Amino acid sequence: MNSNEGFLRVSEAPFLKYLLSFVFGIFLQMVFGGGYYLSLPFIVVSAISFIYYYKAVLPRTKFVRRNFFGYAIFSLFIALGIIDATYVNQRYNTYLPINRGYAIALITDDVVKKERSIECKTRIIEFENSANTTDETYINSILYIEPDSSSVSLSKGDVIIFEQRLQPIKFSKNPESFNYALKLNRDGYIYSQYVTANNWKKIDYIEPSGVINKAENVKKILIKRVDIIPLSDNSKSLIKAMLLGESSAVEDNTRASFSASGLSHILAVSGLHVGIIVFIIYLFLFPFNYTKISCVRPLITILILWAYIFVIGFPPSGVRAAIMASFVLMGEVFNRKGTTINSLFVAALFMLIYNPNYIYDVGFQLSFTAVFSIFYLYPIIFEILPHSNRVSSYISSICSVTIAAQVGTLPLTIYYFHQLPLLGVFTNFIIIPLLPYIIILSIFAIALPLSWVCISADYALKFVNYISDFVSSLPYSSLSLYIDSYDIILCFVVIYMGCWALRSKRSEILISLLIIILLFVCFRIYANLSKENYKGIIYDDNRITAINFIDKDYNYILTIDTCGVEKKIDKIANNFWIKEALPDAKYINDNILDKGLYITLPYIGYKGEKYLILNSDYFESKHIDSGKRLFINKAIVCAGFKGSIADLNNIFVFEKVIIASNINHFKRQSIIKECNALNIPFYDIKEKGAYIIFE
Repeated sequence: MNSNEGFLRVSEAPFLKYLLSFVFGIFLQMVFGGGYYLSLPFIVVSAISFIYYYKAVLPRTKFVRRNFFGYAIFSLFIALGIIDATYVNQRYNTYLPINRGYAIALITDDVVKKERSIECKTRIIEFENSANTTDETYINSILYIEPDSSSVSLSKGDVIIFEQRLQPIKFSKNPESFNYALKLNRDGYIYSQYVTANNWKKIDYIEPSGVINKAENVKKILIKRVDIIPLSDNSKSLIKAMLLGESSAVEDNTRASFSASGLSHILAVSGLHVGIIVFIIYLFLFPFNYTKISCVRPLITILILWAYIFVIGFPPSGVRAAIMASFVLMGEVFNRKGTTINSLFVAALFMLIYNPNYIYDVGFQLSFTAVFSIFYLYPIIFEILPHSNRVSSYISSICSVTIAAQVGTLPLTIYYFHQLPLLGVFTNFIIIPLLPYIIILSIFAIALPLSWVCISADYALKFVNYISDFVSSLPYSSLSLYIDSYDIILCFVVIYMGCWALRSKRSEILISLLIIILLFVCFRIYANLSKENYKGIIYDDNRITAINFIDKDYNYILTIDTCGVEKKIDKIANNFWIKEALPDAKYINDNILDKGLYITLPYIGYKGEKYLILNSDYFESKHIDSGKRLFINKAIVCAGFKGSIADLNNIFVFEKVIIASNINHFKRQSIIKECNALNIPFYDIKEKGAYIIFE
């Protein structure tokens, strides 16, 4: 790239402008809403620009007005992005009938057995209305059915009738928690309900039909095939994840090990896997090269590739890789070569047209960022590394691809997983060259489970697992970090503008980058100075009450009447702890005195404030003379509280009542009613999210 060239040549990626404008339209719809009406101004601008451009008769005039053609295309694709996002997000009926009668639901996906329920993704097909007749509908919902002998036998295709009490799906509103409800909403699931054992009944079974269901059946057959192969359980789970996109069988400790060692991309059907599979298919079809119909070879490869992607359920990373591979192979059919980067943008555009919500998918973002980074960063890294001979060139090539992908995806990896794998380049340098052979052995183990093939595949997969465990066990193999969306933008600006400056050797780009970094640092300093400091959090969870006491020297967790929930609380609070750089959490139950924190349940003294835990009938027999009530800053009402706030008001003066999430609905409403009657301020964690106490 010479000094006159920009960040990315248009000749290399003509589809980039279409992709950017389409994505801009999706984000406009997400931020402003407005439905189809939001697209009207852009359609008008596009039409006016087209008319103005095509009204020119002379070639010279058209040349002068050529920018208006670009404005027309840009506005048109913005409008298409808005229209597509609106259509996809409104295609589901999201309005419940006023009547709370019975509903009939079809189970549309495999049921998931959870600890306390059977999760069923369903489509509501009928509602009973007030006239005792039924209304046909189409609402996706998630039912959590109480486990018993009947519910555990439910399966996809079953039709059930249940007493309808659907509620909008709410996510656990804790600091830095993952918004799982938003993800479900984007998948079309707006409502959920817990159904008790006596409030539902199976009434029918509809055999799932269609090509997609047949593909799912093929996938299940392949999974069962893997289960009977004479391999270790861990090797079987790795094969399911790598080849079939079924990562649910991977144990949590294995997943954590792969993440810490920088090998988490191995546990998904990524572009690397698809590329290797395409190579294997293409290799086995080599006899077609000796015929007069050699173009059949790439066509058959494309058909087999898409059959494979179809069977594994169209994962975004796999679809992206399949589209790119298809463009390359079709170029061979027509003796035309397309650039890799343009194929990447075409793949992204087609996928977003099909489903604009892919833009929020982590796999989609990581996949496209990795390929773009390899394209953009690889030449710079390769030039820096030694490549004077064939061996050094091969090693440098592998290192360059690995480093480019790792560096390019690093901001997203830290943002989503809050982990920086410091030895990721080292582990990938070992595993990536071996991955083609591992995949080939795994395919042969499924198709032709000979003893020597299975033994070889097992040893190869165990070696991958060993490297992952070994690297993740090393001190400082990974660091826990937190960055927010602003930091991601800065990271990408630094990475790509820095590389742009290196490629173009233009000092003004480097100066602009330094100015951007300086402005960001000033913004961060101002934000940190104006930020309030935390000193406590009462977390939002349906099963437990956990209170977090925070100080620069300690991080205590008090669980009320609950033990053995450390893993659950870590999952709820870990992102927040990483962001605030807090010490390791220490779990306590009662009796502690440490730097402003005094606990002797049901009383808590914390940094000059008095707290009272209400989780039993302890105060029912307590009385105090009128006029001698004890002042309490915060009364925390937890599960197990059997008294009333009105009675306690004769003993205490409450500044505020905090209602924990794990109190049942009727008790919560009773407490809220009492607080309103007594004019006591209250905070309902179930409704408003975690209660945060600031300094």
